[in-house]
Amino acid sequence: MVVQFSGLAKRKLELLSVYLVIEWGEESADKFFNTFDEKVNQVESFPKSCKNFINSKIKICIVSSQTSFLYQLNNNKIEIITVFDNRQNPTLIYNDLLDYFS
Repeated sequence: MVVQFSGLAKRKLELLSVYLVIEWGEESADKFFNTFDEKVNQVESFPKSCKNFINSKIKICIVSSQTSFLYQLNNNKIEIITVFDNRQNPTLIYNDLLDYFS
């Protein structure tokens, strides 16, 4: 299956990258993105390996104790919808999803 990133996911990853470099340094950012890539590869190889988030179409992949991403399966592709901080208010995640799907 092909993995694609939504515009929302790309934007969230850009913001996360800037934050990690400024707050924790380039080495920490590289380490995070290596782990993130491993999780994306896991989902690519085993699309149903993560738990359902809202329904059977949207799944959640935990990257680290601080970060997760949501993805959905559409035909022969995996779409990463958004990336978020696990400590974030769930209402903000839900609002992102509402905006994305409307």
